Amino acid sequence: FYGIDSNAGYDAAALQRVEQSAADYLAWLQQLTAR
Repeated sequence: FYGIDSNAGYDAAALQRVEQSAADYLAWLQQLTAR
């Protein structure tokens, strides 16, 4: 066990990746509709 801190750090990193993916997806949608 690494403890709660490690789990929290992993969750934060995973959440950051999800948010980045969502931002990339929204930017891609905007490119499609901009044409």
